[in-house]
Amino acid sequence: MMTTKMNIELVKKFNKTSILRTIRDKEPISRSEISELMNLARPSVSDIVTELIQEGWVRELNSIKGGRGRRPIPLEINPDGKFIIGVELGVRRVEMILCNLHANILASHEFEFDNNQVTFILEQICSGVEDLIMKSGVPFNKILGIGIAMHGVVDPVRGVSILAPNLGWRDVSIAKEIQEKTKLMTIVENDCMCSALAESWFGLGKASENFVTLLVNYGIGSSFFLDGKIYRGMNNASGRVGHVTVSEEGPKCVCGNYGCLEAMASETAIVSMAVKRLRIGEDSILHRHLEHGLRIQHIYQGANLGDPLSLDVLKIAGRFLGLGVSHIINTLDPEAIIIGGGIVHAAKIIIPTIREIINRRVLSDKAKKTPILVSHLQEHLYPIGAATLILERCFQLPTVLQPSLFTS
Repeated sequence: MMTTKMNIELVKKFNKTSILRTIRDKEPISRSEISELMNLARPSVSDIVTELIQEGWVRELNSIKGGRGRRPIPLEINPDGKFIIGVELGVRRVEMILCNLHANILASHEFEFDNNQVTFILEQICSGVEDLIMKSGVPFNKILGIGIAMHGVVDPVRGVSILAPNLGWRDVSIAKEIQEKTKLMTIVENDCMCSALAESWFGLGKASENFVTLLVNYGIGSSFFLDGKIYRGMNNASGRVGHVTVSEEGPKCVCGNYGCLEAMASETAIVSMAVKRLRIGEDSILHRHLEHGLRIQHIYQGANLGDPLSLDVLKIAGRFLGLGVSHIINTLDPEAIIIGGGIVHAAKIIIPTIREIINRRVLSDKAKKTPILVSHLQEHLYPIGAATLILERCFQLPTVLQPSLFTS
């Protein structure tokens, strides 16, 4: 008897989530169109849609004009019916947003830190959650949960940071700690994985089943979106493109190896390259920044002003990035490569250089034409991706092992 009841509840949740997914994918769409498309009885569709409207997931639009009889009422996702908090837990800074179901940001909160202690940072994040709710005025019961994007190896099932080398963290139960304090469902994922989710829901990957993101910031990471879902690998360690060797004569990388892509073409590497050349006396407008600390923003600005040194170090980084991208294309043959991170500020210099290397290194003539795109999400890529973790869970079809988040 209990099994029968469970099966009935599971079917109901499955149909409810399926209808919600259909509305998102096909909006605007009417109840009758959903019924025909999903081969479900119209009364059942109508009952479930009524629930979704009452819960704030869906809203009705004005009825379609024309024709005889009762006019169908189109449905669409209600962007302000639910809200999510997205957190980018960086190396020295945390950015937090509260956004709606269309990823429109209602409030933001950020803080910097020098203290890498777990307790301190997690407490600051919890305080940030309170600040976001207060600023936005969003009722607590409309917030679906908190998504957290961070670097390193993450176990998304347990919500554990297995290894965050730049923070010195090992086996930190982030989700458990934050969920207990905020009373909001919390999901933790690698930041590069989050970038792929952000692109697939709200960015340049919406129409694609197979694409790769390449993120160039203080380090270099990547994520693979294959056959409509993130490929995480057997050990949640896929996408470590930044640690592919591109120069055996290159400097030592943070991973301990030499000549990794990250050591040759990250923003950190670009700054280091420029500093070395300035110190041996190479002429550049960047000299005025050297005494107080050269930053990557100075190099981007210098390149825009036509400074030869700034342009050259960026082109060198672009050539190494081209090698990394060529490896990706030759291995995975994706529909597109989406470039994100701080490097997008130099896209006009970097992208043509990457394309030159692709034309030399990629084997297939068709693959040489793989689109190299610049992310539109830019500075909010990671927190939006973190928020999308919650959406992905909410829109996931339930199974016996992974129940839906919807209540019966």
